[in-house]
Amino acid sequence: MLPQRLRQERNGTFTLFQARYPAGTLKDVDGTRVAVLVIPALSRSDCKQTHSYAGMLQSAIARLAAEKTDEWICGPPRNLGGNMWPMVEGLGPLLGFVPSAAH
Repeated sequence: MLPQRLRQERNGTFTLFQARYPAGTLKDVDGTRVAVLVIPALSRSDCKQTHSYAGMLQSAIARLAAEKTDEWICGPPRNLGGNMWPMVEGLGPLLGFVPSAAH
């Protein structure tokens, strides 16, 4: 569960948990710059869509890294699975590599 300060309530639900596409936001928590990445499920295996998904995640990481992020929270809230390779590929910049795998 995310700390209360990182939750975004809207109409009784957490908008942070309702993302359909990879996204990221930067939060200030007691003077620490925390990047929160949301990694939703992807059930498609179409090559164009999987590369687009990974690219969106990598773009979010690059944008947040440019903001001099101190800490990262990477979460797949309500992510029930699917094609994991675009998720792993998208996280490559944080993992220190970009995996090569068939999508």
